[in-house]
Amino acid sequence: MPPYLLRASLAGSLLLSGCTLAGPVSMGNGNADPSPSVHWCGALNLSDSAIRGIRVGGLSDLAYDDHTHTLYLLSDRGYLFQGRLSFDENNHLTGLDIDSAVPLTDTDGKPLTTEQADAEGMALVARLHGGRALLIGLELNDRLQLFSLEGRALGPPIRPDALEGTRYNGGLEAVTYHPDFGVISGLERPPAGMPDHTTRLFDLQGHLWRYQLADISGSSLTALAPLGHDLLAIERAFAPPRPLAISLRRIHLEQDGSTTVSPLATLYSSDGWLLDNFEGLTRIGENRYLMTSDDNFSRWQASLLTCMDISSP
Repeated sequence: MPPYLLRASLAGSLLLSGCTLAGPVSMGNGNADPSPSVHWCGALNLSDSAIRGIRVGGLSDLAYDDHTHTLYLLSDRGYLFQGRLSFDENNHLTGLDIDSAVPLTDTDGKPLTTEQADAEGMALVARLHGGRALLIGLELNDRLQLFSLEGRALGPPIRPDALEGTRYNGGLEAVTYHPDFGVISGLERPPAGMPDHTTRLFDLQGHLWRYQLADISGSSLTALAPLGHDLLAIERAFAPPRPLAISLRRIHLEQDGSTTVSPLATLYSSDGWLLDNFEGLTRIGENRYLMTSDDNFSRWQASLLTCMDISSP
């Protein structure tokens, strides 16, 4: 979550109505699709207004409950938002209504302290005794922890051996639930002992995979979501004076601990795309996804919520 990402110029106006905190924007480049595999289905610029005294911003990941049609939005300041999406007659994203905002708390209901609250990754999971919960990856004090849908910790932290060698502010950035593999997490940057540009994916059963980052200076893994029997990954590359780049990649997990990667699209801010610090990703339909950006609570950045359909085989 680099604090220095510059916001690309925004198109369109911000529309506010009640709890609606978003206005449609164009993704730039005439809103053309970025590749034959990736098709835009709407984009929103979220307001930084406060909900119940909690400012919307610092969004680091998303999770979607397709039973209740609830979108969960996670802030790296240790806050959890719940909202509902709106689509037009063409099934394009047109709005987001946020109706809940709560701090993440410990098992006693006390809000997490600043050094404990850097929440970066999130997955919706089933609980053993029924119901659903959110498994959240937290950086700085790297750990996974299960939270209720209302943001209360449900048990002690989980610290898999795969976190060994994690670098400061380069740890648990990506968390997802895959129907075949269960929980899969990824480290943002290569941990100690790993080759350059190679980071680590892992599950909770002790399996590890080596993941080769895109060959773009400064590229780091920021989010994961299931894509068929594979994974969809977002990588962010920001290395001034080079332009901001966002890579969408398909990852196949191999039995030998390696990965096979297929690029789906790479977007550069210098090509006219509306880009920001994209860190969050979730699947909301069979081949439909949302990704969101972390504005770092900076006036120069934006919280973008972007819808895309993936048609890769």
